[in-house]
Amino acid sequence: MQTHLFRLLLISCLHACALVSYGQAASASNAPKRIPEPLCIVNSTIIANGGMSGLDVTKLKSVVVYKSNDDQDTPALLRGLASTGIIAITYDGKVGSTSFARLGRQHGAKSPFRVVINGQLLDGAQQKTLRIIPEAVGQLQVIPASATTSQALVTIQLAKAKLDTTKRPPGTIMIRGVAQK
Repeated sequence: MQTHLFRLLLISCLHACALVSYGQAASASNAPKRIPEPLCIVNSTIIANGGMSGLDVTKLKSVVVYKSNDDQDTPALLRGLASTGIIAITYDGKVGSTSFARLGRQHGAKSPFRVVINGQLLDGAQQKTLRIIPEAVGQLQVIPASATTSQALVTIQLAKAKLDTTKRPPGTIMIRGVAQK
């Protein structure tokens, strides 16, 4: 029972960004509206937005949702990273990730450089401690140091969850996963 409840909670949290509310006012375009996505953190240090599909749900230990960027309960390392909230996942398995130093070097950034994620400049401790799943990188740009800036800048836009744009009749219930006895 606890496993099924945990899976339901996880799926609900991870797909909250892709939901479009029923009865929403019609817009000029038929494209679904995006709800701002929270930042997904695995094992307190790995940014995993867009790379969650590779995690085995049977190895998930806990999920904590921090609603506010400046919440007292939010770990100090994660404060200031996401104005739309943070989903912190404890995972009992290996997660393939890379450091920002390595990611910057792979894309031609010369040391020293600073890292910006979704418009938020990381402080020194965040840049040294946090890691990122390669699938979480949506776009990456390296801005070299210039006469006005002493350090290069690596800007990262995190990958967005893919929206399911399949037209289904109202009231359709989608079930994901495999039922077990």
